[in-house]
Amino acid sequence: MSSSRLAYLCFIALLLITLLSTGVRAQTTVAWPGNVSSDWFEAGNWNPGVIPSTTDTVCISGGANPAILGSDVVTITSLTVEEAGAFTLAEGASLTLTEGKTGLVVTTEATVNGTLLIKNQSLAGATISDKLTIGANGSLTLDSLSLTASDSVIVAGSVVVTGSRSAGVFLEGINAALLVEAEGFCLLNGSSDTGLSVSSGEVSVAGAMTVLNGISQGIFLGGGTMTITETGTLQVTDNQGVGLQANNNIPIDNYGLLAISGSGGRAINGGDIDNQTGSTLRVEGTIASDISYASGARFAPGNSPG
Repeated sequence: MSSSRLAYLCFIALLLITLLSTGVRAQTTVAWPGNVSSDWFEAGNWNPGVIPSTTDTVCISGGANPAILGSDVVTITSLTVEEAGAFTLAEGASLTLTEGKTGLVVTTEATVNGTLLIKNQSLAGATISDKLTIGANGSLTLDSLSLTASDSVIVAGSVVVTGSRSAGVFLEGINAALLVEAEGFCLLNGSSDTGLSVSSGEVSVAGAMTVLNGISQGIFLGGGTMTITETGTLQVTDNQGVGLQANNNIPIDNYGLLAISGSGGRAINGGDIDNQTGSTLRVEGTIASDISYASGARFAPGNSPG
């Protein structure tokens, strides 16, 4: 055997020994039976008996106990919460999903009370087909990715979607809902298409929601309903196309503040906007929509035209 060949084999052997001694392992799918407890960091709760590493995909598929990430900073490639499973990201904990295909898939309930960041996914940021709750101290950030929901996304904390390659948030299905609660905040910024696209379902804004810098349009309502409650504020600004685009007769009930400005096209095109007592509609730009005003509703900067 030549000396160069021998040196090469020795190098490979040393590399293997180093990898094994440092605990480095190939990417795997790690499943949660939860046989011991709810503790993410208990190896006995996982199959094949190891705590997920940064290169692993994680599947929560039910079991004896729900999965709770209660502390610390964790990075994995992606997380799927399957039917019969349950996952909670506790306050003070941080989870990053990166270098996977779809960062977060929820087919049963999941709760975020800590910090959840989703980035660098090849297909999508998050797909929600059962309830996802962002608690009062929780935050969800999607970096250059989108969120698609066919069930409820409840925002009591904050949701930030920036630079998505399609719609920032897309609602589809009769059970789909984006519910921004009174203390909640939702920012959809810099979508390469539409900030918020609704084919069916419900949008309710009781807190603060801002949609800006969309390439196509700020909000598109192809179906469903939209309500801004007495405590709600919806601002749509600096979008290259129409600010608020809605199919005819799509109901938009405004009890709070609806403000649209800086649109490259019409500020509002389509829809049936009903401004209730105490509400404010503030628009810069042209309007082509059926708009009604109850007594005491305000069209800024003047009084109610109704």
